[in-house]
Amino acid sequence: RLKNIDKTDKMTIEPNGAVHRDTTLLELGINIEEDEEERIKRGRDDNPIFVIFSNPNQFSVNVTDIRIDFTDFKIDLPLVIPLQGELSVEANFDASEVKEKKVKVSCYVSYEEQGVRQEKEIQIELETIGAYIPFDDEFDI
Repeated sequence: RLKNIDKTDKMTIEPNGAVHRDTTLLELGINIEEDEEERIKRGRDDNPIFVIFSNPNQFSVNVTDIRIDFTDFKIDLPLVIPLQGELSVEANFDASEVKEKKVKVSCYVSYEEQGVRQEKEIQIELETIGAYIPFDDEFDI
């Protein structure tokens, strides 16, 4: 079961410059979600997350580049987000160097819609929990 980490990690992308008549503002939602059972743990390099792209537009959007700090994607680009659809991508969040409860993460996306290339970068804040530390039960007596 998935849960939304934070409402602030959604991104609305609007075109740069003037919007012409009969042109819909481009919106591309990016949401980072985690499994309720598997929170992002500090000190671990294997935290599974899901990056969900939502496209409410009347046309498809091609994501040509996506970069999120601490995140490793195993995907082939471009990603085609269907019109008024969603696409969920599994990724790995490497929190091995994260020491704080909250971590700021930069998200960069480059995309094309109707032949126009655009890019945006946002910062989000994700919460982490203490890492699981294996207990060595061998004692010297």
